[in-house]
Amino acid sequence: MPRASCNEVTLFGLRACTVAAFMLRAGWCCLAGAERSSEAPIVSEQARAELQEVLEPHQLFSLGWPSAEEIGRYTCAVPDRVRDDCVTYLEKALNPTVVPEDLASRLVPMKRWGRPNKHYVENGGSDVFIARFEKGGYRIQITENEYNVVVVASVEGDEAVEPDPAARKGFAYDMAKALLAPGALARDLSEMRVSEKGSTDRIRMGGWMPAINIVERREGSSVGTARIGPDTIAVFVGYMTNGEFVRFEMLRSGSGPRLYGDPYRDRFSVRTETEDEKAPTVEERRQLLVDGLTRATQENDVQALVALTKVTGLAFDGISHEARRALAKTPEGRSALVDLVVEQGGNYNLAAALSREAEGGTLVGDPIVERLIDLLNEAKESDSDLRHSLAKMLGGVGDPRATESLMAAYGSEENSETRESIVMALGRLKDARALPMLRDAVEKDAASQVRLYAQMAICLIEGTDFEEVRRKQQNQP
Repeated sequence: MPRASCNEVTLFGLRACTVAAFMLRAGWCCLAGAERSSEAPIVSEQARAELQEVLEPHQLFSLGWPSAEEIGRYTCAVPDRVRDDCVTYLEKALNPTVVPEDLASRLVPMKRWGRPNKHYVENGGSDVFIARFEKGGYRIQITENEYNVVVVASVEGDEAVEPDPAARKGFAYDMAKALLAPGALARDLSEMRVSEKGSTDRIRMGGWMPAINIVERREGSSVGTARIGPDTIAVFVGYMTNGEFVRFEMLRSGSGPRLYGDPYRDRFSVRTETEDEKAPTVEERRQLLVDGLTRATQENDVQALVALTKVTGLAFDGISHEARRALAKTPEGRSALVDLVVEQGGNYNLAAALSREAEGGTLVGDPIVERLIDLLNEAKESDSDLRHSLAKMLGGVGDPRATESLMAAYGSEENSETRESIVMALGRLKDARALPMLRDAVEKDAASQVRLYAQMAICLIEGTDFEEVRRKQQNQP
């Protein structure tokens, strides 16, 4: 977007340079930051036009930069501590090599302008800082509020960096390593999930959970522990890329000074110390949740445990994790856990809780198995996320009664990640009836990852060493 000159833009009847000087004297720094922003757009007009049919309005909105008129209309004064908090977080969240020394003066406070997702659109936007600059060979644009940070970036140059749709996940991974701090990164490429719902031939979407520490991998699944606390950089990072640009959205719930605050509140207003003292601290709210979790677990209060899984969410995933585990330990809780999975149209964390409880065959023959089978049989082909979660739970339970339903689900499933979950579930059931279908998947499935998991499933059933089988296959002429 070409930068407007002082002669071309007026705000409140004053030239932009005059307004900028006034704001600098007032301590705002905002228009000066906007004036020094990169002239070249992060996302080209051609790319935005091509993505209009693919993205929702709020997604397109987050790829753009406000006009000079919008900057004049939405900018406002902010308390120094609010700007300082933003700078402190961004310096932790971004790779130091791409953080400009004058970041504070580049931040433009925009009143109720932020709309990173549809919830913000519905609630009239949020108070955000925006900034745009070039550093380290990248064009970078940032939109920050207390709950998430959107980073849109491209490599300097006009040509698309990665024209191959299949390789764009790798492009996003490389861009993340270049732009984000280590605490916000996926540990490897395999932890960057691809969202089949949002991805097309023109764009790839997905995400990862950097605050989850993977402590063990087995049979194609991961076991993790949460590392959520006041210093957490991001509990989830979503990505979007078309090979020309990349958009990262870092959810930072739980890392701000208050928990469960209102993201649409008047953040830029001056609050008194008395008002701040009235609000419970993170530690106080955490202790209340821990006490509630302890009571609910001791009393097997299913309703309270369900509420804890919903209310805490990613903000304090350690607490919601323990609530999910507690639900998985009783018949009533397992039924409620499955209800939640269905209600949410699939949920990996809820499914994983039941799978972990079922390790060692403890739930083989449990009534919950019949319900899971019925749900899988009834699930529509369009409910890929739900089928993914149901397959994971059935695989975790390990009851061979699910074999035929899983094989039928594989035959009608178009989503490759859900097929991965299905073939791994069949492997964990260790039912030889699935071998012909799995061998066929190894030969014919269109997705390489599904073929790999199908071979892994065969090895689980036959009791052979997967790595040895892979070495032999790779050495064949």
